[in-house]
Amino acid sequence: LTLARSYLHLELFARAERHAAHAAEFYATAAGATDAATRGAHRITAQAQYAQGKFDIAAQTWKTIAQAAPDNPAGKLERMDAMKQAANCFLQAGKAGEAEHLARLTVAALAKQITGDSVIVADADTFLARTLVEQDKFKDALPLLEKALKVYSRLLRRNDGRIDEAEQLLGVTYRGLKRYKDAEPLLRKTMAKSLRNDAPVTNRTLSAAEQLVGVYKETARPEWANRAGATYHMLRGQFSARQEDWAGAKQAFAVAATMDPDPPTILRQAGTYFAKRRRWTEAADSYARVVEHKSSTTNDWLRGAALHLKVGDLERYRRHCRHLLNQPAIHGNEMASIARICLLRPDSLTDREREKTAQLLRRLERVQSGDEVWKQITHGMFELRQGNARQAFLRFNDVLLIKDAEQLATAHYLMAICYHAMNKADQAQKSIEAGDHMLVTLKLADRKHSDERRWRDRLAILILRAEAVKRLDIDLPAP
Repeated sequence: LTLARSYLHLELFARAERHAAHAAEFYATAAGATDAATRGAHRITAQAQYAQGKFDIAAQTWKTIAQAAPDNPAGKLERMDAMKQAANCFLQAGKAGEAEHLARLTVAALAKQITGDSVIVADADTFLARTLVEQDKFKDALPLLEKALKVYSRLLRRNDGRIDEAEQLLGVTYRGLKRYKDAEPLLRKTMAKSLRNDAPVTNRTLSAAEQLVGVYKETARPEWANRAGATYHMLRGQFSARQEDWAGAKQAFAVAATMDPDPPTILRQAGTYFAKRRRWTEAADSYARVVEHKSSTTNDWLRGAALHLKVGDLERYRRHCRHLLNQPAIHGNEMASIARICLLRPDSLTDREREKTAQLLRRLERVQSGDEVWKQITHGMFELRQGNARQAFLRFNDVLLIKDAEQLATAHYLMAICYHAMNKADQAQKSIEAGDHMLVTLKLADRKHSDERRWRDRLAILILRAEAVKRLDIDLPAP
């Protein structure tokens, strides 16, 4: 049984099921074994079966647990919970009628056990309403949901997930009853929760987004339906990515971009979503489409350049650098960022483009604005690429006095390249290890930049690290 619990935690569900079933069989026949132990083994068995999509079999296992529960107050609650779990299995198996039957039995049993307002009863009412909504029995579901939400509002915190579930079901119910004015705010509210703070997308969120598209179509608002459809596909892309279905995620983001009136916004979000998960190829493809639009920004080209270099597309990297060098950058930070991107792989640029990079650096010396440390690092990179490793080393060594982890990691990897140029392999490896330490210890609280700037700078650091490791010809896995 301990093995079964461990396998369940590790999501090795077939092994968990096998060991839990062995434990249940042993408990059922062993002298001195308790019925509670047998039910505990069955419970893990049912959870493993459900996780494998064996919904019918899991439902029968839960029913076995319900039948074996003792006839005392605690046992009755255990029986009702097992019946609810069995009903959920039937619902997942597409057998909403059987799920409804068990859900009604649970509600009736709870009514005999508990009087007054109770979250347990409200949970059962919400689940019964869910089985009814699945069968389009909206009139029957409505009073159950309204009753459950009244109880939740009195007894639960506002951010409790059960309130979200009931509100989403109520929104679907209102739509089914053609009460669109009531349905719209509830569905929008559910959908919006996954659009804030990079919250994980759930089936509930996807359902709400899809239902909202239906509301707009049925109320003859095609433009709103199109916008909601774009959001739905964007969320579907995020959901697919969480399941590591990268092809599905890419396809969903592409559909969203065709539906949104501002395609670059969707494509940026897709690119950032992929990049923050180190799916560099998908991120590069997204940003390649962003820069096709006139509304693309300097930051879009900077991100695209780093991504194309990371995936080895030197032609696109060079095209991005050429475009950036022709931009009228006026702020120090922007000028330094453009120069650093172009200095990541200057040998892929033409002589004219390298000269433009040098001109940009001369302008940077005269500009008062911008982060002085990044400017120092940028000038050091130029010295290094010009073959002046010792002069570059002195610039990077000065940076080690500051506390910004990203700047320190960048400096350490560049110092490793300098050491290599000066035939000091041991010091070069120590600099790589120091840079790795900065990456490992980097905390979100220490960051000064937005999420989008964050991953671009991190990617540039990883590119420099890869160069340092390659020059030393050592096997040192990235942190």
